[in-house]
Amino acid sequence: MVNKKSNAGKPIAVRKDNDGDITHIQFANRERMTPLAQAIEMTKRNETECVRVNQTGKGREYLQDIPDSSTRDNLQKLPEK
Repeated sequence: MVNKKSNAGKPIAVRKDNDGDITHIQFANRERMTPLAQAIEMTKRNETECVRVNQTGKGREYLQDIPDSSTRDNLQKLPEK
């Protein structure tokens, strides 16, 4: 039996809290916003594109853009929804 993973695609929009921290991400192949913790787990399972999981010095996980030649697709520069 083949295990097919759903591919959420690349991030296209974000939702931020009052401090400017990203709380949700919308992926190209999904209609709804995905909570950040779920997006991190999806990324660990290779279900997303253009982002990777990284850790702060204190061990907190966060999503990070995979560097490319454009800054327009960086998480912090994506449109807010």
